[in-house]
Amino acid sequence: MRKESDMDLFPGHYQSIYFLFGLFVVMVYAWQKFNEPTFPRGETMPSTVDPLRHMFTQGAYKNARLTYVCVSLLLYSALVWPGPSMMRLLGTGGTPDLPAEAWALLVALFLVGLVPNSRIKWVIMVEEFLRRSVHSWYLVPARVEGMIGSLEDARYEPPERVLRAVSGPFRERLEALRSDLKAPPASLEHRWARATFIFNMLKQIGVAAELPLKAAAFHPFSDDFRGIQEKYSLVQKDVAALHTQPQTDQVEEDLKTVINGLLKRMYAYISWGLGNQEKNEREIDEVLRDIGFKIPVRSPYRPIDILGPAIALVALITMVFWLVLESFRGGSMETSIKIATQAAVSAFCMYGAAVYIALNSRSTLIRNRDWSEGSPRCFLTIAFKAGIATWLTIALFTAVFTPENTWNSLSGLARWVGSLATDSALTMDRETVLYLPKRVGTASPWFFVGAVASVLIFIRFRGDVRTGDTQKRLIDAAVVAIGLGATVYLAQMIQGAWDKIPGIGTVSLKVGLAGLACGAVLGYFVPHAFRMSVSRPYDRNASAALDDLVGKAEKALGAQSDAEDWVFTPHKKLGGITPAEALQHKSLATGVSTLLDFAAPPETEAQPPAIITRPTPMIIEGGRS
Repeated sequence: MRKESDMDLFPGHYQSIYFLFGLFVVMVYAWQKFNEPTFPRGETMPSTVDPLRHMFTQGAYKNARLTYVCVSLLLYSALVWPGPSMMRLLGTGGTPDLPAEAWALLVALFLVGLVPNSRIKWVIMVEEFLRRSVHSWYLVPARVEGMIGSLEDARYEPPERVLRAVSGPFRERLEALRSDLKAPPASLEHRWARATFIFNMLKQIGVAAELPLKAAAFHPFSDDFRGIQEKYSLVQKDVAALHTQPQTDQVEEDLKTVINGLLKRMYAYISWGLGNQEKNEREIDEVLRDIGFKIPVRSPYRPIDILGPAIALVALITMVFWLVLESFRGGSMETSIKIATQAAVSAFCMYGAAVYIALNSRSTLIRNRDWSEGSPRCFLTIAFKAGIATWLTIALFTAVFTPENTWNSLSGLARWVGSLATDSALTMDRETVLYLPKRVGTASPWFFVGAVASVLIFIRFRGDVRTGDTQKRLIDAAVVAIGLGATVYLAQMIQGAWDKIPGIGTVSLKVGLAGLACGAVLGYFVPHAFRMSVSRPYDRNASAALDDLVGKAEKALGAQSDAEDWVFTPHKKLGGITPAEALQHKSLATGVSTLLDFAAPPETEAQPPAIITRPTPMIIEGGRS
């Protein structure tokens, strides 16, 4: 038999048959609900049944669906906790004839919408937010959108296996059309030649054994391919009509817009099929290279390579700093080591989480092509996430380092929630119950520490990424140290004033000096490590890809110094990052070579002036199957 105190702490809802049945209802509902998209339907989604499934790679779909089910069950369990009194909060008037345990089943029925008038707005908003978060975490729809962008920018050279897959007469015509692929990428000739080659390759899926594209993986999208065929036939007629009508710039621009739309649809079709065929992005990239797309070999973006040594040194310096300060106070060695260890662990986790999240957020913005160097929106987004990480870390370690007070507060809060269910009075001391919420609230000034740290470090990322000299690193260290030290001092002053800590000025000065030291370490190491990771990548494949880009740039620009200047300095068309860094992001890597074409000086030919006639794209019959 359970004790009364246990019943107060853990309501009996969780041990009833109603709760178990509610778990089953919510699990089945979440399993089906996951397939409803949380983003507008567009060109990135197939028209086939269960289209969301095909926005994932093979392995990611199962993991994402399981994640969403687990999150839904956690939400259900949290809503069950308050007990029957929640019924009045939802405005249902209560159901006094039902046993208290039935509240769990009612919550489940509310969540899945089986109770009349149960589509409560805030519940719908929370569920949709969780589902959208899971979709975004597993790169939906970003994966397909990113691949479409990559294939748009990538060079395309159809391999011999693609030509061998086409029957004799069509092969000869495609060979004749190959020269149009060497035209400028933005030209009508190049766009149409590209669309023709890719379309004829897609027609051979399931017919030609040479192709690495599997018919079973593309079969669910047969309706979409019929739409591509119909659109190709219509565009083919428009291209053929150029022979019989005046060729104006407006006609060409309109036709290029239509062809670009056709290409995007074919790229989406390839993305769905390969996601259905392969397990991960690395295997997908290999297939794309096999069918003619020049996809660079990328190294995985790992913020820990940039951050790791600096954060370890931050922890060491923090520990030494507090050991020295405590030794001057004359405290015991045991107390000094305890305080220094707590400070070192807090600094390690706080600054590590803030800078890691900031680096990862910056990478995500670049991958989604939303990054713009110097944009207040980008910096505010990153600063907010880094600030939240710092705040939560301080609040967490406050709870960890005062376990007895934290446990008493959690117990009091649990009993308070339980008292709402039983309409009983809470007998615990108010200060004991509110200890943890107060600690979380008074830790809020540390939000600005993480925000300022991320912004200061990213400001030092700007400019040429070639590794700087010692003077440049010292300037980085000074900027971050002064800004971070001042912010830490103010955060500690505000927190101390709220907590009414005696001698807060002296305490804040010590903490501010520790922040100054941590800022100096972060400023000295992190920007330099970032520049090293871009100009001298750790990964062998990434280093080879960078050397290849420098070689191409030297060939296009004529001198090695000009080539290196182009590769290692920021470009507006890349959102303010360098081509060398763009190579590390799939969505931008394929566009670097195209950008180099525009940077190269135009070739001049010493020929007498002649009447310029606009070439007409070659037509390959057979658009309809």
